[in-house]
Amino acid sequence: MDEEINHLRESYHRRMEAMEEFGGLRSRILYALNEGPKNGVEIMDAIQDMHGTRDSLRHWPGHHGMDMRGSGAWRPSPGSVYPMLNKMTVTGLINKKDDGRYELTSLGREAFSRIFGQFGDSIERGPYSVENVLREMDGYSSYLEDVKKEKLTPHADKLDAIIEKLAKVRESLRVKP
Repeated sequence: MDEEINHLRESYHRRMEAMEEFGGLRSRILYALNEGPKNGVEIMDAIQDMHGTRDSLRHWPGHHGMDMRGSGAWRPSPGSVYPMLNKMTVTGLINKKDDGRYELTSLGREAFSRIFGQFGDSIERGPYSVENVLREMDGYSSYLEDVKKEKLTPHADKLDAIIEKLAKVRESLRVKP
């Protein structure tokens, strides 16, 4: 147990160092694009949605270039986002698609994983391992158990599809060659 706690602490510190290396706005953009391709306005909206209050600002290093407006909500300004998008495109973290939306490159996904830890441990060791994927799935399952029914109900079909896939995987273990 102590070994696992030490591993988690080390992992946390590596992620914080990576986040500081990438800076606040760059890290936020990586986070927003991890959800899928977005244009500049959608990126600003996603960042505002993720960090809708002034209090959450202190959790992010390097919050320069943020525009505080309205009822305590904030969003990055276009004058900081678009130059950063250009810089991130040049450095190969993101790609600008023909439709004007930005998406993460493999380098961007790797940076995201180093900072935010989604499958981060498996990237350091090579391809995904069954243990790491199952650990992540267990965490997500626990999260879904805590989500209110009203938020899950619109996603019942997707949950059923995932459950069906997992049942097939489980059943494949019972089949004898």
